[in-house]
Amino acid sequence: MIEAELRASPRPYLVAITGSVAAGKSTLASTLAAALRPRWKVDVVNTDGFLFPNAVLEARDLMQRKGFPESYDQAALDRFVAELKAGVAPLRVPLYSHVRYDVVEEVQLVDRADVVILEGLQSIRDGVDFSIYVDAPERELETWFLARLQTLREDPRSFLHAYTEEELLPLAKDVWRTINLVNLREHIARDRERARVVVEKGADHAVQRIAVNDRRRAGVDR
Repeated sequence: MIEAELRASPRPYLVAITGSVAAGKSTLASTLAAALRPRWKVDVVNTDGFLFPNAVLEARDLMQRKGFPESYDQAALDRFVAELKAGVAPLRVPLYSHVRYDVVEEVQLVDRADVVILEGLQSIRDGVDFSIYVDAPERELETWFLARLQTLREDPRSFLHAYTEEELLPLAKDVWRTINLVNLREHIARDRERARVVVEKGADHAVQRIAVNDRRRAGVDR
């Protein structure tokens, strides 16, 4: 479906992938990019790079709202999409480190890609050619989130490395309940109905169903 539209569409063709924390958006983006790269030049951009740095979030008392819409530099993200669609190149894209839990100084260069896959929590509508929502039951999402933090804890470079496993588990559960789950229910899940394709996953990240919605919705797809 994407390739058929891509052949007939102006480039760059912008694919947006969204869904909950730990749903597997990055894995899907990498898989899709690998499938397209034999024929097209593809870049994957994570919207986490457009989060305000921690220093800004702390100054605005938003650290407990990290990942919510107000924690993103929406103007910078909108500018990136507008310049991308206008053919401006190369574009310098900010990067985010989950190990450091902050935006970093390094940047990603996006230079005349045929396809740009934009994945992350923050929803994008204007300029998007194809949208995908990664869905899963909340209990599975929580399990995957807890497992992700445990993996991060094992990395000596991670800000979580100082925690013991016993200390991390209650903290992680509280973060899921008070931040990620609230954000999912209040904001992220709205994109499920807007997406052209919904990828429904079950245990072990297995894809259970792929639902296609071919109705074009104003402000979502072209």
